[in-house]
Amino acid sequence: MKTVFLLSVLLMFTAAVHADPIKGVAAGIIPYTCSAKGALYLLAYDPDLKRKAWGAFGGRPEKNEPGTQTALREFHEETNCVYDLKTIERFQLKGPSRSGNFYSYVTEVPYRDVADIAAQRKCTNVERAFWVWVPHAAFIKMLEKEAASPVVEIHSKPTIKFYVWEGAARSLRKALADGLLRRKDPCMP
Repeated sequence: MKTVFLLSVLLMFTAAVHADPIKGVAAGIIPYTCSAKGALYLLAYDPDLKRKAWGAFGGRPEKNEPGTQTALREFHEETNCVYDLKTIERFQLKGPSRSGNFYSYVTEVPYRDVADIAAQRKCTNVERAFWVWVPHAAFIKMLEKEAASPVVEIHSKPTIKFYVWEGAARSLRKALADGLLRRKDPCMP
């Protein structure tokens, strides 16, 4: 009897700790993966006429959906469903960081090649056209630029440059200022 009581108290405490009090808000994920050379951040091209630039993942809630659920669902949809729902439910979300009415969470994700993300599959509400993994140093350097829509530069042959849309840059910078994103590479000791 005592064991059952302690187990039920533990379950209630665990549920309370993991409950998401933020409901009905726009939310998204800033995903990264660890590689031999350090963290890589996944960004996606948003072809919306208002943006036509790169950013992290996120969007509006469905009904009164909790913020974490909105962030996970949007990530699933906007990565062309390459990350299955069982995988994303295990993500350890850090955050949120609030930028205006948008809530960002940071999480480590398994690496998936961009060709794999782009592969045709049955997925609705994709809303993104291309994906890119950005090395930590280039990602942080971009966030430290003053421009409203900063440019990410990936030094390869040839150097790749692309714009991050203003709203995405704002929420990414806020996550950096709040300590969710760190200047120190999270994958390096």
